[in-house]
Amino acid sequence: MARRPVHLAAAGKRPVSRDAIWSAVRRLVQFTVPQLAGETNMHRDTIKSYVAGLEAAGYVRRVGLQESRSGAYGVKGGAPFPAIAYLLVRDVGVEAPRVRRNGTEVRQGGARDQMWRAMKMIGEFSTRDLAVHAST
Repeated sequence: MARRPVHLAAAGKRPVSRDAIWSAVRRLVQFTVPQLAGETNMHRDTIKSYVAGLEAAGYVRRVGLQESRSGAYGVKGGAPFPAIAYLLVRDVGVEAPRVRRNGTEVRQGGARDQMWRAMKMIGEFSTRDLAVHAST
């Protein structure tokens, strides 16, 4: 199945992907992967991968095990099992941190963001003006 175009994903009522996970992490503060799966209706492997990156980057840390009574993918009523509990230790706001699984920052798209920011700030510009203002 193909991904939704970014303009449609952003216009949706619910955030998708890492934005939805980050939103749930900020709302819960202390959480487990099954809790996030129930909050976001996303696949656990996707959540595990992002949480591993957040942990490696220092945004969250493990605080122990928490017994959970949910079955696969947040379905209620399964047998109890221990799930790793995490705590949000570095909240950077509503914009989800862009990190890889190993905790390094994803820098792709940063130059584009700088150009859009420069366009808003300077109003009228030439390509040369934009290149100068966006690079500093």
